[in-house]
Amino acid sequence: MFSLCVAERQEGEHRVVTLADGREIWERNVTVDPAHRRATYTVPGLNGAEHHQAEMRVEVDHRGGARLIWVTDYLPHEIAEQRAASYDVLFTELVAAVNSHGG
Repeated sequence: MFSLCVAERQEGEHRVVTLADGREIWERNVTVDPAHRRATYTVPGLNGAEHHQAEMRVEVDHRGGARLIWVTDYLPHEIAEQRAASYDVLFTELVAAVNSHGG
C-alpha cells in the first residue's frame, strides 16, 4: 500500500517492513486493540530519533462514516518537522488504498 515498501512480515510482536532499497524497519507493536479500532507502535531509532511512537485509530461517526487518525511523535521534535512531508505522502497513499477497496 505504500510505494516505499516492497514486503512485510510479522515476527512476534514486530511488523517487519522491507523497503525498496532492502532496508528493514522493525515496528514493535505496543497496542493492537480491534475493539477500539486502535493500534500503536514504536520504531526505536527511526530517522535517528531518541524516541518514536505512532498511533492509528479509526473513529466512526453517527452516520456510519469513518475517519482515520494517524499521530506520530518524535523526540527530538525537530525530526517530526523534517519528516512531515514524507508522512503526508504516506497518508495520501494509505487513504487511496482504502478508497480503492470501495470501503
